[in-house]
Amino acid sequence: QEVKIYSYQILLILEFLSTLGIIHRDVKFDNFLLDEQLNLKLIDFGSAKLQPRKENQEIINRINQQVESFLRNVEPGSELRSLDDKDTETGSSLYLPPEFIEKAETSRMWDLWSFGIMVYRMATRRFPFYANPYLLPDIICHKEPDFLNEDGSPLDPNLLNLLQLLLIKNPKKRIGYNDIKEIRKHSYFSEISEMNTYFVSQSRRSISKLEINDRMSFNRRWTPYSKSHPLQEDYAKQFTWFFFYRIFKIRLNK
Repeated sequence: QEVKIYSYQILLILEFLSTLGIIHRDVKFDNFLLDEQLNLKLIDFGSAKLQPRKENQEIINRINQQVESFLRNVEPGSELRSLDDKDTETGSSLYLPPEFIEKAETSRMWDLWSFGIMVYRMATRRFPFYANPYLLPDIICHKEPDFLNEDGSPLDPNLLNLLQLLLIKNPKKRIGYNDIKEIRKHSYFSEISEMNTYFVSQSRRSISKLEINDRMSFNRRWTPYSKSHPLQEDYAKQFTWFFFYRIFKIRLNK
């Protein structure tokens, strides 16, 4: 139930950004914080992009002028990346959609793909696409996830269907392409309304001082810092593989 509620909260945030014409382009666990009631707040809009609308273009021009003026005063000669720059490399590799890798045009479907990665991660405690940096782009574009729970058992049918629709390679066929609100109407969220998506601190156990210090990191709830955690073991294996690969390559060059 916690996965479903947090997924719905993330969806509402992305839906709100969509109404403003904002594509965040770096939706991931690290960019969500938890407030005192353990509700989500999205941060880090450094990679965000405004969709090409007349009203948005006026905002883009005004912000760029203000920032350029600021940079000239602080550090003369500094170059500013435009807010509507299409060629900017951004995002985090595990969350990047196929259309970015294939150099397609940026759209809100980027954020919905990343949303699908987060839902998959929360439900299975694994990333759907994971490999060393050289293989990851090809896997994202051409491989399919296993859509299984952490213990290998089948996912809930409604959750399975939602994930399959969110992780479609073609962004035009991905759920939410015509209207992001259609995701809210999916059967997986049928038992949730906007009135009960937010946790109430009184209904949860008391938060200790240690938990108060850690509660700001949403990532820590789903990626425990433990050597025994499967994700940490995967990172160790990938690092080992990459380390020996580099050594072998260096010896060949000699």
